[in-house]
Amino acid sequence: SYSVSAGLVFYPVDADPPFAAVALADGLGGSGGRSGQTAGWGPFYASHGIVAIITTTGSGDQPQTRGMKLGGAIAALKAENTKNGSPLFGKLAGRYGTSGYSMGGGGTTHASAADPTLKSSVGLAAWQPTGRNVKVPTLFICGASDSTAPCSMSSSAFGQIAEPTPKMWSRISGSHLVFGSPSAVV
Repeated sequence: SYSVSAGLVFYPVDADPPFAAVALADGLGGSGGRSGQTAGWGPFYASHGIVAIITTTGSGDQPQTRGMKLGGAIAALKAENTKNGSPLFGKLAGRYGTSGYSMGGGGTTHASAADPTLKSSVGLAAWQPTGRNVKVPTLFICGASDSTAPCSMSSSAFGQIAEPTPKMWSRISGSHLVFGSPSAVV
């Protein structure tokens, strides 16, 4: 892993490029980095041959702002792909997605509404997501006993995503806090 201005990048070391990449954002109180709420997802994705950037955010950034910062993290990854000396130089496949937890999960929908070239959007316990103008394949995963970002929030955004955009909504057991660890979700 290494740091760039937009966040902390995790990349595969035992897989052959080209790699897909995903930008992730924390929820309320989280601001990215090694101790961020989504920090466990960086090594998880890298271990499966996918580059991940844990996006730097302000701890109180709302979903729309987190979405803009996710877009900035994607731009940073694209720049790393063309930068001599970068561990990612020439190794990215041009397939980018966003994901996030809670407010970051809401942010991923705003990022995908702003950038229809993204290949995926994954909202984990998404708080205040939107489905309007989303044309990116989207997955929502919510917790059945989540009172912070109840499943009705992601269900509503899911319903706003127009056909023929691929979309999926899934409810798992657990509360809002279960989503920081990949082992709780996958």
